[in-house]
Amino acid sequence: MSDTIKNITIGHTKPDTPELIGCYFEWVAEVGGLNVYNFYDSQGQLRVGNLRVGDPPFNFVLPQSTGMVWVLNITGGSDTFVGGNWSSLPIHLPIGDVVPEPDQSYQAQAGITPVYEESTVAASATA
Repeated sequence: MSDTIKNITIGHTKPDTPELIGCYFEWVAEVGGLNVYNFYDSQGQLRVGNLRVGDPPFNFVLPQSTGMVWVLNITGGSDTFVGGNWSSLPIHLPIGDVVPEPDQSYQAQAGITPVYEESTVAASATA
């Protein structure tokens, strides 16, 4: 594994979730055989740190969707890939035992350009 910090960008969500595209995990290190990540929004602001595969779901608010709380988990990862599931709910509702939905997934990979940038360019060209 590399000993340099790597940004692992969310480039695909199911179903399509533009708010998560461009958010990224920063691979920090491998500790005790587990990869450790920090999670940033698409503006580069740290949202949650010290995350590992199998940790309990983590939650955060994104600046572009302040009325929602996002809940993600990490089901697999390496120093170049992170995958998992997500849920969201209105910020005024209690998080309680909300867990990420199995049919709502995300994939993040190092060295990719977020999908929304390509879609934005295509939409601008046709407008």
